[in-house]
Amino acid sequence: MKIIIDAMALGAAYANPTGRTGVFRVVDQLVKGIDGRKNCDLSLVATNFSRDANSFLKEQKDYDQHIVYPTNKDRLVEKVRNRTHQLNLWPINRLETNLEKLLKISDVYHSPYMPIPEAVINQHKTKSFLTVHDLIPILHPEYFEDNGRPLVAVAIESAINEGWFFCVSNSTKNDLCTHYPIDPNRVFVTHLAASRSRFHKIDDQLKIETIKAKYGIAEQPYFLSLCTLEPRKNVDQIIRSFIHLVEQEAIHDLNLVLIGSKGWDFDPIFSAIKNANRFKSRIIVTGFVDDADLAYLYSGAFGFIYASFYEGFGLPPLEAMQCGLPVVTSNTSSLPEVVGEAGILIDPRDGTALSQQMLNLYQNESLRAELSIKSIKQAEKFSWDNFVEQTIYGYQKSLL
Repeated sequence: MKIIIDAMALGAAYANPTGRTGVFRVVDQLVKGIDGRKNCDLSLVATNFSRDANSFLKEQKDYDQHIVYPTNKDRLVEKVRNRTHQLNLWPINRLETNLEKLLKISDVYHSPYMPIPEAVINQHKTKSFLTVHDLIPILHPEYFEDNGRPLVAVAIESAINEGWFFCVSNSTKNDLCTHYPIDPNRVFVTHLAASRSRFHKIDDQLKIETIKAKYGIAEQPYFLSLCTLEPRKNVDQIIRSFIHLVEQEAIHDLNLVLIGSKGWDFDPIFSAIKNANRFKSRIIVTGFVDDADLAYLYSGAFGFIYASFYEGFGLPPLEAMQCGLPVVTSNTSSLPEVVGEAGILIDPRDGTALSQQMLNLYQNESLRAELSIKSIKQAEKFSWDNFVEQTIYGYQKSLL
């Protein structure tokens, strides 16, 4: 089976490491999982070639493969060598000549994010797949700064006639098939996962304290939240609930740690911190944290708080559970699907309920221990191997 994958997200994330979010992890694991598999011949294309693909090529030490790409038919081929495999990274230029040649010998074209190119739409041999991570810009445009036509809508419409779809959760599949006239049999669910080598429970308290100090986190108990700082993530409610908790219960040894880069309209979040008055020092905003440090910060926390209004999947709660952390999260969208019975579910608009669940975790060590065990067990249901297997199953079904 000859497979083409749009690897644009790899280059984008290598150009900007803070962009290594869900889409990057999907493409990264997909390429690594399919490359070298028996009966799978993989080629990569890049829809934003000049910037993103070149960034990807410069960082090929992370990929055990030999990549060759033609920038166009009139220029020299640049080679990046190593010891085993060979892949072709083809640019999609305006004429799309290279892609058209590649399509003639390929079975599947898979875009993990971007719209399906015209060259794919205009031929009928190669089956096209689009991964839909969520429909949030369509269903909830109020959570986004740009009120123009969402890219996900353009992408879905590019595949709607003859394309096939992957969704990262059953919740997203339901949204897709409800909002668009798409046969559910053309939609496969491929749950995401968290890296087992990177996210696991750590008991080395000395190392945990060292990493905490690196980010200015005091040697006190803390609740942790990780997300982009933007309205949809409901961070200002987490802050208000935390302040209510420590003020009402007169708790003097508990902090709130917020990990994440600034998104759009983050002013309400920092206003909530400013209004915390004498509790401001108890709220620590780290900004971006290196992936290598995350497991230590997860493992050192009392609990993980994720009160997002809507998620297509929700990787941070899964990462936290894999590190053995009790999770309090929203009872909306895909989040109950991810945390199962291991998580504590609350209405994200109910600040009192959130404060109460944080208090329960703070006061009850046996509850934390029980939920830690449940978290690890629930997280075992998700793996990148399963993700790749379900993806290949979808490819095969489309070719029957």
